[in-house]
Order: sequence, then structure tokens, then C-alpha cells
Amino acid sequence: MDQVEAAVDPATFRQLTEEKINDASLILLGNTELINLGVKQGPRMIILKIIEGLNAAVNNDEGRKKEPGPPGLPSKEVCRRMLEENSKFRLNVLLPVLDKGLVPDDKDLRFLNRVACKPFETRIERGGKYPSADEQERLAKDLVELFPQLQYNSTRPEGAPNEWMFFWRKNGTEKGKHSGLIYHRVRNVIKELPAEMHLYRRTTAPRQVHVPTELLQKAEALRIVIATKHEKNRIATEMDECFPLLKLMLAENKSPTEIIRMFPHLVAYNGYIVRLTIRYT
Repeated sequence: MDQVEAAVDPATFRQLTEEKINDASLILLGNTELINLGVKQGPRMIILKIIEGLNAAVNNDEGRKKEPGPPGLPSKEVCRRMLEENSKFRLNVLLPVLDKGLVPDDKDLRFLNRVACKPFETRIERGGKYPSADEQERLAKDLVELFPQLQYNSTRPEGAPNEWMFFWRKNGTEKGKHSGLIYHRVRNVIKELPAEMHLYRRTTAPRQVHVPTELLQKAEALRIVIATKHEKNRIATEMDECFPLLKLMLAENKSPTEIIRMFPHLVAYNGYIVRLTIRYT
């Protein structure tokens, strides 16, 4: 950004900094993006020339293919560059929503999770090592460090880490499965592999039938919905759809704490959701 600041007028440079354009995102801009930012033609041509030079320097330095981001960068910067490489995500979610400090809706949140998990997905599909819990947790922490607004949610369980929505070890308990959008995304990618590509296979049949993955995903998405009066009907409807999961947790004698973590809306609306749920038990 130093080259741009020295080459253009202060008003144009201020336009870029107000949109949180930095060294990493500058080289991803094109003529269309600069027009959308309101940059006039004269400064725009200067900026495009600078970007062309920066890209040429990067290409000359790259002697071989490598992972997004040069070695030595903090993991969250590597994550940021990887998100920026998806042009559709960059233009529709990253720049207009996340970089402005706004909280994405469910659709954009899922989009963010898919893009963030893409390196994991590629590795799995190529027969590589499954992403470890540490890797998934690191990615989750990178996302909330890059976009702090993602950690604030009225349905955040007590004691949950900042990154709980994306990855939470054993769902905050001493044993059991992990939870979070990243965990479920990775698990779904693994489940969709051909049988011969699975690295780990069961030697015995499962003790009981698991709840469909789609239902777990729905429950995960539902619990991050803020309990407002406008969402009351939606929450009631989706709680109804998630009832088989609640019934299973009750049958497995899950603790009230575990159940509330999965279904935080049971304590919302002065017991309305509880009364609704009792009708189906």
C-alpha cells in the first residue's frame, strides 16, 4: 500500500483504506472492483499499473507451486489469502460483509465455511491424511481472529471458546464427538468418499443407527440463530424438524447441559419452545 499512497491523491487512498484494502487484498483488485469502490479513472489506471507490477514480482518469486501464502506467514494470514482467492466469495461476502464488521447470515456463513475448508477437502479427496482436531481448531481460531464479529452470538453456550461455532473439542465435555461447522464439513467430505478411499474402517457394526448428517447440520445451524421475536416461528418450525435428534439425546440420557448446548432455544421465549416440544414426546 506504500506505493499506492505515494502515487495517488489522499482522497483516493482514503477510499481504499476505508474499505480495509491492505497489501494482501490490493493485488486481488481489478478494474471492476476499483470502479465499484468509486475510484476515478486517473488514479484507477495508476493503481492497476502498481498491481500489475506487484503481481509480476510475485510470479517471478514463485519458482514452484506452493500452498496459499508464502512460508513464514501466520496461519491466519494464509487463511485470509486463501479466502481472497475465491472471487465469488471475495466480492459477495468478504468485502461487503465480513470486512465491514457485519455478521453474515446463515447462507454466507455456510459459504465461508466451505471456502475455509477447501484445503482440507482437497487433501481428503487426494487420499491424504484426514485433518486433525488441532488443524480444525486452528482454522476455527484463525476465522474468529480475522473476523471478531463471528464470536459474538446470543446463543453462545456458557464457557464455550470464541471459535465454538466452527470447532469445539468434544462439545465442551470430557468425552464424545467434536462439534462445529468445520467438524461437520470435514466429516461429510469423508463420508462421501468411495469406500475404498476411507483411511479408517469399522471392524464391527455401529451399536445404533446415527442421526442423519443433514439433521445434525440443521441443528448446528439452528443453534446460532439469534432468539428474537422475528425468528420465533422459524425456530419453532426447525425445532420440530430437529426433534428426532433431541429424542435421541434424551434416550441416551444426555445431561441437561449437553442438551441445552445443542438446543439453546429451549430456554428462550419463556418456555414456549419447551411446551411445543413436550407435545411431541
